[in-house]
Amino acid sequence: VFSFVNSVYGPSFVATEPDEVAFSSAFQPEFQSEADIFQLTVKHELERATLTSYTQLRQERTTSIMDFDFSAAPVFHFIYDANDDIFTQEFLLSAEASDKLQWTTGLFFFANENEYANNRGDAFNQGFVLNGGSGTDTRSVAAFGDMTYQLQDNWFLTAGLRVSYDETTDAYLTNSDTLQQISVDDINDTKVTPRVVLRYTPTEESSVYVSYTQGHKSGVLNVGGQDPDNVEIDPEKIQAFELGYKYAGDNFTFDTAAYYYDYQDLQVASYDGAKSLIENAGDSSITGVEAQARFALSENLSFNLGGNYMNAEYENF
Repeated sequence: VFSFVNSVYGPSFVATEPDEVAFSSAFQPEFQSEADIFQLTVKHELERATLTSYTQLRQERTTSIMDFDFSAAPVFHFIYDANDDIFTQEFLLSAEASDKLQWTTGLFFFANENEYANNRGDAFNQGFVLNGGSGTDTRSVAAFGDMTYQLQDNWFLTAGLRVSYDETTDAYLTNSDTLQQISVDDINDTKVTPRVVLRYTPTEESSVYVSYTQGHKSGVLNVGGQDPDNVEIDPEKIQAFELGYKYAGDNFTFDTAAYYYDYQDLQVASYDGAKSLIENAGDSSITGVEAQARFALSENLSFNLGGNYMNAEYENF
């Protein structure tokens, strides 16, 4: 690599130590970010429940200056701006705990206007030129509920349900060669995802539980890939199984869990040059066991120990 860089581009920097990176002295990667965030939380106590409202408005403006060849040679440099206007609103209604039943329900709304603007690249020090851009408008609405019921003195059953609707509209991508803006068809999907937990408390300090949860990540439009024929990415789905034990004493706490995650159509991100690609992996899974403990040696000194074994694999891609 050094001989190639030296012969084609002349003397240049190279990395000689671990954790060092060599870049062109005339071009330094940089990330600039500016964000305005407004957050409002309102709580209202009802007769037997609490109603909480979370409202947030975010305006984010970033500029990324990247060296895509990751070397000191001036092969390919890229600059782009990412603009996001995000609004979220959540209403959460939580009931006072009774002898047998606890429950929470709510509504959630999310909106994001996203734009990648002023995409410009420089190949072999020929100067920066515009070469693309994209944008999407995303909306998500969800209703959810979760309750825990005491079946017997030491047995508890938790059940939850979430219904979500997601849509992406007004999407476009820009051809890097012609700079023509191409509109992309809208997408939307609706999904119902449940969760169930059964918990047993042999003592006041300990509990054993088993849980099953479904998760869902909405489909996306891969407008950063600059290919209008391969722009729609399927939703990502997961089934999660977990078996665990927890203990909390005065000076010692311990918890451990075994888990299995089964993914379908996992959304995987990568780069092809300046193209930002997203694609679906067919099937993938994660299996693992984890544990952690805390020892309180005194009021002011504690010792924590934790470990995790995990095996993650693509079963087909």
